[in-house]
Amino acid sequence: MKFQLDRLPVSLFASVMGLMGVALLSLLIEKHFSIAWRISFLWAILGITVFILITNLYLFKVVLYFKAVKEEFFYPVGISFFATITSAQC
Repeated sequence: MKFQLDRLPVSLFASVMGLMGVALLSLLIEKHFSIAWRISFLWAILGITVFILITNLYLFKVVLYFKAVKEEFFYPVGISFFATITSAQC
């Protein structure tokens, strides 16, 4: 099966926000119940790793398939997902 980099959606950055949200939730649970498991740290590491992976893949897409990125940017529905890139960094 061939990986199609030109079809990589920018909306994948929203998954990073979800992973980091789970990390924050697990941190609150750990603090509330005084649990020293540090599962929140593992969720945060997973979120950071996924962010780095998606960022690198999307940078390759920008370099190799700039026309596809430009079309995705000017698509009325897809343009709203470009904000998730900056939101995922917070």
